[in-house]
Formats: sequence, structure tokens, C-alpha cells
Amino acid sequence: MTQKNIFRSFVALSLAFTTASIIAGIFPGHISEDWKIVLEWNGNEGLLLGLAENIPESGTMRVAFFIAATAFVSVMLAVQIGMFLFWRFARISYLLLALIFVLLAAFDGLIVMTPLEASLNQATLILDGVIIGMAYLPPVNGYFESRTN
Repeated sequence: MTQKNIFRSFVALSLAFTTASIIAGIFPGHISEDWKIVLEWNGNEGLLLGLAENIPESGTMRVAFFIAATAFVSVMLAVQIGMFLFWRFARISYLLLALIFVLLAAFDGLIVMTPLEASLNQATLILDGVIIGMAYLPPVNGYFESRTN
């Protein structure tokens, strides 16, 4: 397997693990009543949860929030696709998105995850580090700089 294919596999795995982590958080499976109470603490007193809970009731603000959230998810998907296809903008965008998520985590409040969700989340973080490292080191960095892929 070439370095190019290994890199693409890591990018695809990162997206798959992120998706699986989100699904594991939404559908945690059978959880005892005690743990259901603990899982409700997710994001408790966090800045992002506070912002999301205080969206004005007006339809215009809800539409604006939905459009902004959709645009952000679209950018994240475009960057992921760009990394897979070695688009020039994707490398720095991937790094910036990773930094944004690390910085936002400091303001996220108390986070409680199921073991599966936490494992998938950690695997994603490790893969993202590997992806960023490979994207800036030879031979993979050359694929972002050349015109022929």
C-alpha cells in the first residue's frame, strides 16, 4: 500500500470514527437509570450548550442558527473531502479545524461519555494527529503541492 493510499485510508477512518462516535452518543444502548442521570451532565455549564439553549424563540434566529450550523458542517465535510483528494486549501483548513475544536473543548463544560463513544472519540483524535503529521511531512506533503494527483 502506498503512502498516498495509507493517508487516504486514515482520512476515511477519521470520518468513519467521528460519525460512529456521534451515533454512539445519540444511541448509547441500554443504560441503567443511574447512568442516564450522569449522561445528562454532558456539556453542563458549558459555553456552547449555554449558547445553544439561549437561542431566541423567533423563527428568524432559529433559521439563521440552522443555516450557520449547516454551513459549518458543510465546510468540515469539504475539508475532509479535500484532504482525501489532496486539495491545497484542505491541509491548512484541517489543521485550523482541529485547533478550533481543541480550543472549544476548554469551554465545553463537563462531558460524560459512554465507553464506546469515548474510545471512538480518542481514536479520532489520534488519527487526526497522524493525518496532520503526514500532510506536512514527505512524501504526502508533495501531493498537496503538485498539480497532478
